[in-house]
This record gives sequence, C-alpha cells and structure tokens, in this order.
Amino acid sequence: MNRQHLEVVTCVEHANAMNKQARAVLSMWLDALPSEERDEEDANLVAAVLSLVAGAINHLDKAMEVRNAPASTK
Repeated sequence: MNRQHLEVVTCVEHANAMNKQARAVLSMWLDALPSEERDEEDANLVAAVLSLVAGAINHLDKAMEVRNAPASTK
C-alpha cells in the first residue's frame, strides 16, 4: 500500500468515526426534544441532519468494504 492510499484509508476511517459520533449526539438531541407541536420544526431539522449523516456513514462503510475486499473482487 503506497503512502497516498494509506492516507486516504486513514481519512476515511477518521471521517467514519466522526460521523458515527455525530449520529449518536443527534440521536440523543432528537430524543431529548419535547413532543409538543411547537418543537416539530426543530425535530425535523435534527432528523434531516441525522439522515444526511447516516448517508455519509453508508458511503464511508462502502469505501472501507472496497478497501478490505480480497484483491480478486476489486
């Protein structure tokens, strides 16, 4: 593995970990919001960001799967 490839893999791993941390914080925030109607907009905003983070995690997980796949399947 060359230096650039190792750096990309390391960045993907770090980004994935940070996204998972963000997902945990957003989930806690969403759970803590009161269920009153006036907070519906806040809940929708948190849920929207949570969805974006989940999508990013999926792409990063796929990148790691490709990286970890046997050479014959790449």
